[in-house]
Amino acid sequence: MRRGGRRKVTRRRVVAAGGRVVGAGLVWWSGDAHWHLWRDVGYRYIPIIGPLFVVQVVMAGVLGGLVLVWWRRWTALSGAAFALGTLAGFVTSVVHGLFGFRDVWSSPYAVECAVLEGAAALVLVVSAAATPRRRRGAASSPESRRD
Repeated sequence: MRRGGRRKVTRRRVVAAGGRVVGAGLVWWSGDAHWHLWRDVGYRYIPIIGPLFVVQVVMAGVLGGLVLVWWRRWTALSGAAFALGTLAGFVTSVVHGLFGFRDVWSSPYAVECAVLEGAAALVLVVSAAATPRRRRGAASSPESRRD
């Protein structure tokens, strides 16, 4: 940290910050798409899958907000894991079926959601990698110790 409490603006910090904002937006967008599928397309009538869509919507809102507000590596990685988990659930339902339901790639918004979730995961992993390490505190730095 520089004098006066200001941090130096570096390309790495810009990538980390931009990735957080874009990643949170993509996670929220995925939640919005799942809300639309649940509310308007009819996924709410599918046993187990319908309630899981609502869980996805709520978690997308919470994790998107967490990624945007609390800038830590673990929040970005949690958002990426959530996006990949949502994508894995969809692919599993297409390939093998999930809870007695088998989805198809031609279902409404399937490809769009897959792209959203893949992009969210990629952006958030890059953002986490670009996030500077936090310092443990001024008391632990050699300059602040008094002998």
